[in-house]
Amino acid sequence: MLRMPRPYPGELLSSAVVRGCRVFGLSLSSLASKVMNRQGLTLPLFTVSPLNLYAELFDMEPSLLLANHSIIPYATAFSTRESYERVVDAAIATDASSLPLGASIQSAIHGIATKRFCTECVADDLSQLGESYWRLAHQLPGSFICTTHNTVLRKTRTPIATSSSRKLELPQHTAGLPCIPRHPGEVWSAVAKASHLYAQRGLRHPENRCGSFYRSLAERCNAVMPGRAIQSDLVAQAVIDRFGANLLELAGAGVSTNRQNWPTLLLQKNSVLPAVTLKHLLLEQLLAGRDCEATDMTFKPPGPPSRPKERLDRQYVAAAKKAIVALEKDGHPITTKAFLSEAGCWSAYRHHPKGTFPDLQTLVTKLQTSTNAHRPQALMMLEFIPDLKELALARKSGQCFEFKLGTRQDLVQAGHLLDSKTMAARLGLHWKEMKPMQREGRILCIDYMRRDRYPAFWCDPRYDRTTLEQAHLSIASLPVRLRWQALVIGSLKPSNEIRFTPLEQLAKGNKQRFIGDVADAVAHLVQ
Repeated sequence: MLRMPRPYPGELLSSAVVRGCRVFGLSLSSLASKVMNRQGLTLPLFTVSPLNLYAELFDMEPSLLLANHSIIPYATAFSTRESYERVVDAAIATDASSLPLGASIQSAIHGIATKRFCTECVADDLSQLGESYWRLAHQLPGSFICTTHNTVLRKTRTPIATSSSRKLELPQHTAGLPCIPRHPGEVWSAVAKASHLYAQRGLRHPENRCGSFYRSLAERCNAVMPGRAIQSDLVAQAVIDRFGANLLELAGAGVSTNRQNWPTLLLQKNSVLPAVTLKHLLLEQLLAGRDCEATDMTFKPPGPPSRPKERLDRQYVAAAKKAIVALEKDGHPITTKAFLSEAGCWSAYRHHPKGTFPDLQTLVTKLQTSTNAHRPQALMMLEFIPDLKELALARKSGQCFEFKLGTRQDLVQAGHLLDSKTMAARLGLHWKEMKPMQREGRILCIDYMRRDRYPAFWCDPRYDRTTLEQAHLSIASLPVRLRWQALVIGSLKPSNEIRFTPLEQLAKGNKQRFIGDVADAVAHLVQ
């Protein structure tokens, strides 16, 4: 096959093909039919396919052509790893689908309508090489200037579409007009240089930047307060002020303040939305700029500013204590809603996350465990199942053992209450058999969050289950709170002198003593 002159550094593949045709006096159709044995060959500005034939034509490796003379490294710089691999495979493999390749190129060159060149680069090429060529760096989105000579690029009337390639034009054959009226300034120069660097990165896996990367940049330069939301129109306005609305439109990265825009999407903390390379570079330049610290993009909710939570916590506690004193004079049990409503902080306590007002939460918990509290069934306190070793140690030392109290949520988290499936698995039953056991009174069932929960000691091998069921049948008609206390601690109170609990008696094998202690506890508690 005919060997054409290899591409110059930074030259587009299509430009090298055009130069080769001019050197050998071939038209594009003659090259296709007589040299490459291919009919209907087209030559867009950013052409890549058929890469294997072009590699043979220039006597080069296909991967080398793709890495140094195509827009693929730039187009995939911030794509996902899977997308990058699909694009490279589609370009190199002869039998792969070209859809990923075409989609990647089309998204990357959005905003480019015609070819561009630098007059000083053309003059240098003619004096040193005797010919000019189309440089990749001049065709990148957002590149309005030549990074070598810092001059505004000129745009031609030749579109990058397929039909224009048959003219076999090079930059020296066209005059062109400035692509923008004047130099765009340092910020666009930095964008052009960054674009050129990413175009020269070769075939490497992309940088997987997500929203947290740009969010950290914004917080570092104080453009967004940590943990606060961003305001879409402020972000859009900051981008417009930095780069200019007209130039953004010409670059194919227009921004509107009237709708959700691409800078806002990229700044969302958990965003993994892929965006074209130019938008990544623009946002990075914005957040790395020296004037970024003067830009505040933090969302400011309407209405008066919120008061500090610490001060509110102190105010709520003081008002709640007065409300408790006032309600205690009436002699009625106090509910959480009643005294917080009297204090004027029920809505704030209910609608803020738990822990927002720690001092107020401590006061609520203290009241719920006191004798003055009228606690709903879901929050009734139950004793934690005491550890037998701790009981024995306290008895040996002669100390008083204090039974720890907790809510049903606390007991679930501590593993003292188990769900139906876990309990059934430990008992060697199917979980659907738990409901009949509960109806027959053979097991203690405690409702939590509209789910049935069962005591973990029921499946403990130290306790005879038949004896537990026999004892529970005799007290099945009592409230859950009394049944739990009768089985776990008996008639003992937290301040009583220590003696053996019912569960301790059962663990020792004293089954009749266990049943008797449960009956004594019920008689004592019902009085």
